[in-house]
Amino acid sequence: MAKFLIPEVSNLEIPLHGKGKKGWMVCCASPLNETEKTLLEKILKAINLDLEEDCYLYILPAHNRIQSSQWIEQYKLTYWLNFGLQSDQLSLHIQSNPYEIFQFLKCTFLLAEPLSKTAEDQETKKKLWHCLKSLNS
Repeated sequence: MAKFLIPEVSNLEIPLHGKGKKGWMVCCASPLNETEKTLLEKILKAINLDLEEDCYLYILPAHNRIQSSQWIEQYKLTYWLNFGLQSDQLSLHIQSNPYEIFQFLKCTFLLAEPLSKTAEDQETKKKLWHCLKSLNS
């Protein structure tokens, strides 16, 4: 069995928040304002998750990239929810549209619109809710 070495990510500009007890990673493309944070907490609560206890939260600015495969292993992630990020920022070499659920290394990914758009657009909220319900069924 081939084993690939994944370079270690260092010098994270913004620290990882939360305890991640249920193996969820939430990545956002920009820092959350109070409205966005409240919306995110409500979204997660609707699927029986607490942002601080059950998830990790990381802000990944547009010019940065991370090795998601390393993070999946290091933090024992089973779900990865992205708001406003492109798959290449996570070193995922796949084409994925927003609200398409896909698997990578036994982790389920969902790429969504930025929370700022989700907060303002009812149709975006519906798409996100539909996907999250399918993850929990």
